[in-house]
Amino acid sequence: MLPFTEQRYASALNGILKDVLSGTEPFVLFGQNVSAGSCLSGLTRGLKTDDSHGLEMFNTPNCENAMVGFGFGMMMRGINSAFFVKQHDFLLLTLDHMVNTYNMVKLQGSNAGFTIVCIVVDSGFEGPQSRLNNLSEFSSVADFPTYSISTQQEAESILPLLKEPGFRIIALSQRLFRQSMLQPEFFQEGSDKVFCYSSHLLQEDSNTDFTIASFNFSLPQSLELQHVAKQEGIHSEIFSLTNALPKDFNDVLESVKRTKKLVVIDDSRSINRSSDRLRLAVYEQCPECVVCVAQKQPSVEAIVPNLDDFQIDASEVLAKLGFTS
Repeated sequence: MLPFTEQRYASALNGILKDVLSGTEPFVLFGQNVSAGSCLSGLTRGLKTDDSHGLEMFNTPNCENAMVGFGFGMMMRGINSAFFVKQHDFLLLTLDHMVNTYNMVKLQGSNAGFTIVCIVVDSGFEGPQSRLNNLSEFSSVADFPTYSISTQQEAESILPLLKEPGFRIIALSQRLFRQSMLQPEFFQEGSDKVFCYSSHLLQEDSNTDFTIASFNFSLPQSLELQHVAKQEGIHSEIFSLTNALPKDFNDVLESVKRTKKLVVIDDSRSINRSSDRLRLAVYEQCPECVVCVAQKQPSVEAIVPNLDDFQIDASEVLAKLGFTS
């Protein structure tokens, strides 16, 4: 059984956003219907409560390339801002700014921040024009930081980046909007926004039997596998790699060198995955490790509306790792 909070995913994010943006320092939040209509399924509803806050909110038309240009312009002028985008694939229209303008900003530097908060359409029913779900591949075009949020702990750590200098993308899952916010009981945060969720207290004398590396928005499947294994007396630790382009895999590799067993779970639709880079690092540094992989595979069948259900056969995984016959 997955560990949920009492709040829905969007409501929990909304509450954290209110806390992060409640100060008096200037901050500009803009995007289509951020303060009108559904407010992005409630994500941005009621963020500005009174005039004592420094937050300014603007509803914008569908001109994403111009909006990203405005965001970089405000960043270069020293103004913190965030552009909320209804669908990740809309950012395909902004690649000129995302690559060329961002390269100029990197060279110039800035003491302000610009964040794009986008919703990844990963629920499967939107059809061929809303099928972009490959954060690592998308972010690699200009090596910009991109963070996914799956749990309460991750949201509380990542959303405050809105007020940090620099450019980044914060990605949310449309599929997770349907459910309550996840809040695993045991966790610790490592470097590069890597979160570790253990099936038992992280103590020096605790015995961890295998390692799980979770990419993109696959944490629910990772937690399900961990739960099934724990019922069999098999303990694991999950590393949720929220950065789509991890600069190192040190936390995962340290665990793998102890357990000698790794499960890689990745629900992104890509042929250039960060999870594949992890597998290469494991093969190089821990060649005796048993590696089991569960990934989505790009296909023409996935383009049309479909359930897009990603399930892990826990019994099969545990058998491949050598725990069961």
